[in-house]
Amino acid sequence: MTSSLRRRIRRFERGAIKILVSTAIGSHGQDIPDISIVIRFGAVDSLEQLKQEMGRAGRDPQIFAQAHFLVEKSCFQAQKKSIRKKQKTTNAAAIDGGEASAPRDRPEANDAPVESIEFPVLLDDDKLPDNLQWRKKLNPGVHHYAAAQDPDCRRDVSDEYFGNPVRERVLANALCCDLCANDGPFPPKAPETHPTTPPPHSQSAASSTATTPNNNGKRGRRAAASDTDAGAKRRGGHLTECKEIVERWATEMYEKDWAGSGLTSDVFITDTMITYLAHNRFSSLAHLCNSLERSTRSWGLVEDYGNDILGRLAREAERVQRQLEQQEKRERLGVKLLHFVPSLATKQREGGKEAMTLCTTKILCMQRVGSLHGKVEPAENWEEEARGVQNLNDGYD
Repeated sequence: MTSSLRRRIRRFERGAIKILVSTAIGSHGQDIPDISIVIRFGAVDSLEQLKQEMGRAGRDPQIFAQAHFLVEKSCFQAQKKSIRKKQKTTNAAAIDGGEASAPRDRPEANDAPVESIEFPVLLDDDKLPDNLQWRKKLNPGVHHYAAAQDPDCRRDVSDEYFGNPVRERVLANALCCDLCANDGPFPPKAPETHPTTPPPHSQSAASSTATTPNNNGKRGRRAAASDTDAGAKRRGGHLTECKEIVERWATEMYEKDWAGSGLTSDVFITDTMITYLAHNRFSSLAHLCNSLERSTRSWGLVEDYGNDILGRLAREAERVQRQLEQQEKRERLGVKLLHFVPSLATKQREGGKEAMTLCTTKILCMQRVGSLHGKVEPAENWEEEARGVQNLNDGYD
């Protein structure tokens, strides 16, 4: 042992060093009574070596000590055994009277690929089938100790390996080992069960008309979510508009009720809460309070100001809904006009005032329909050109 290592060990004994990293050789022969935790990093050659290193902890019977064994994941990863193809060597005649070379087995350059099996591999009695092997081989005793599963006990596995008599359990499960404490690296074995799917709730997405067949065995179309549907999320431009509404409302309320308090606006409502209110649709104050409770968010003034901001957002939702309805109405009317206008083309060849009126009517219809779809800007003087076809304007409006 070098002098520098001796100095470190003496400082560790005095408590000047709290954590000592050492090799297996460096820890041999040390009898430090107050070591409370020993961590073995990596596999060991034998279970005897592991138990010896674990025994460095808890030399003082008055302290509670722990030993941790960290093993590479590959020790519990199974893979298919590689099958090397033998190269056949023909008995060729020797050149210049020499003896023919004896056939020999040689692995191919491109062996069959080895397929790994996902970790962890849980097996009965810790035995692999003949066609599998562990990626990293361990000493059988070490592997059996590390791969123990509930309801085994690591102390019992160790006693069985060393041939010790069965001991009486004196420690509580939480103090015995990780398996007894139900904190092992592998999940406990569960009885074989068959999964069952509960019937969907009547209000869930799984029981909607788009997923539940009707009496005729058909599934209906999924209904589009309305802008005012409670529980839905606002997105895109509508989310931006609602966030601006909440921000303006927060500024108004702060200047009205909190400006002279000396507190900042964040005390009244945070930016996170502003985004939360704008992003989600709430049908009532109770809905908002329940949602805040489920999401572990809090707003101390929700009872005082919740109804006010929900009212403003509801009016905004009604405005958007009216816009959608008007847009749908214009689109339906636009389709009718597009079907109506081509029938006028046959009359444009005729001369006189009637042809000019019909031509003007076609221009008017096409420009108005195009403006609805954002494709063509209306002509500046379209009202003057359309005076002769006021009856069409009345039907359009």
